[in-house]
Amino acid sequence: MPLDPHATARETVPIPETETLLSHINQDGVLPGEVKLAQFRTALALRGTPGLYAQDGKGPDAIASVKLFDPCGAATFWLLEWDKDDEAFCWGYTTCPQDAEYSYVSLRELAFVQGRLGIGIEIDTSFLPTPIRVLQEKLGRPRSSG
Repeated sequence: MPLDPHATARETVPIPETETLLSHINQDGVLPGEVKLAQFRTALALRGTPGLYAQDGKGPDAIASVKLFDPCGAATFWLLEWDKDDEAFCWGYTTCPQDAEYSYVSLRELAFVQGRLGIGIEIDTSFLPTPIRVLQEKLGRPRSSG
């Protein structure tokens, strides 16, 4: 059963690493805004995403916990860590056709992106935690340090 999108992420108990988010997050009809932001936070909490700086020094061996993507575009956000105090920022690996980089990501900004069809950024609910090194190999990206 999907979780209440209005519940806070702090109330969420992590799921096993081998379980997808599909049965926990229902994105049907959720448009950009506060509910989408709550879903992003819930996904991070369900995955037990570590706090900021927890994976420092791991570089491409850092684990991406959550994958966000633009279904109408080419940007993908692989989230590695998040600021559990204000639940607004993440550290992640962002890819698009021309570039790939490690950077801070604002969950609020992503949650309010309309996109070309007005549905905004989505959570890949079938994604399982994966080392960045493996993602880079699958995407044909050069290894870079984080």
